[in-house]
Amino acid sequence: MTRNTGSHIQIEIEQLLQKIAGLEAQIRAAMPVPHVLIYSSQVNTSAVGPLIQQLRLRGLRVRESHEESSVTAEVVKAAGTILFYLTPESVNDAELKADIRALLAEYKRVPTSPIFIILDDITPEEAQQAGIPIKELNILVRVLTGDEAARSTARAQLAGQVLNKTLLPYFERLGSDYMIDVDLIAHPKGVVGERAALTIDWKELFIPEAPPEPIWRTTLIPALNDLCSVLKQARMSSLRLHWPDARLSAACAFGYVFSKTARFQIEIARESQVWYRTDTPITGASPLTIDYPKVATDPAGTDITIEISITQSITKVSADVERYLKKAHIPIYKRIRLDLPTKVNIEGAQAMAITRQIIDEIAEARAEVIQAHPDTPSITTHFFAAIPAGLAVLIGWSLNACGNIQCYELIGQDHYERSCLLQ
Repeated sequence: MTRNTGSHIQIEIEQLLQKIAGLEAQIRAAMPVPHVLIYSSQVNTSAVGPLIQQLRLRGLRVRESHEESSVTAEVVKAAGTILFYLTPESVNDAELKADIRALLAEYKRVPTSPIFIILDDITPEEAQQAGIPIKELNILVRVLTGDEAARSTARAQLAGQVLNKTLLPYFERLGSDYMIDVDLIAHPKGVVGERAALTIDWKELFIPEAPPEPIWRTTLIPALNDLCSVLKQARMSSLRLHWPDARLSAACAFGYVFSKTARFQIEIARESQVWYRTDTPITGASPLTIDYPKVATDPAGTDITIEISITQSITKVSADVERYLKKAHIPIYKRIRLDLPTKVNIEGAQAMAITRQIIDEIAEARAEVIQAHPDTPSITTHFFAAIPAGLAVLIGWSLNACGNIQCYELIGQDHYERSCLLQ
């Protein structure tokens, strides 16, 4: 009787703990996602736009002052960070000054969100003389000045600081074991919403086509790195990515930054159904066949290609790549062509087997190049693909130990252009 009673109590305790865990999960899921609230004058629209873009590139939600009827305690509390954007044209704007005074009054009563005052082409002294209380409380003052290159760098740095101030406390409240919902929008027809905690909104830079390689290097990859840094600070490593509404290069870059070597695990969902998980064990062989075309290869070359055809025919992909290689005059030592003979949906274990196959093929080809050219300083793998976006994320997640990866985007029907260099 005693033994049975003890077992019954143990079962009840386990059930109670499960209920508590379920309630904790519901509470965390119900936590409002903090946004950035920006106050600016109507004359500042063109000036503040580039900063808003930088914030959205990093996954932040942005609301502008004209969306709020008045500054209230609720508005202040809901914002993760508050920015006041001032230019020489708006520094004397009476309405903007009134907003600042009202917000500071709320802040003195209930200190909550960090406050930034952005001075675009104004000195702190000029702002103070105009009646802007930049020395009050713990206001963070940032100055944008110089030529456009200097301003662009300063805006990116500021966006990274705002990202940290806005999301780090939120992530820490959620806990390191929480899986963060992410949306990646990097397509001209992408739909930007708020279904996910983080919406990485790159849509503007993908109209009408994918951006050129310098934009990836100076803008998009740094934006992902900033978000990755904040997640690492919060010790969060689990991401649930809604099926990317994105170009393949963006999907691959996402996986590459939030990678296996960075200790991230990614779950890729489509219409509430999990399609891929990076922790899925490989239980069989890859469904892709391998071909090594000799056309356009150069024994003196030091680079290789990976050409994958799943959503298009291997004949078309190969012809498009062939056309690009002739035009670009890239010295290719070896071409690796992977094809899915029977067009079927790729399941989780098969997808991970494909990533392993690609890694093995790259490693083998790199070894051949090094044997043929022992003094080569570097080897770049040129990545051409017609694949589902979810699979591109998994491939990117696996590629960190494969040297330089140059991705390409198909522009129009048959024209490839360089996109991101992953290194």
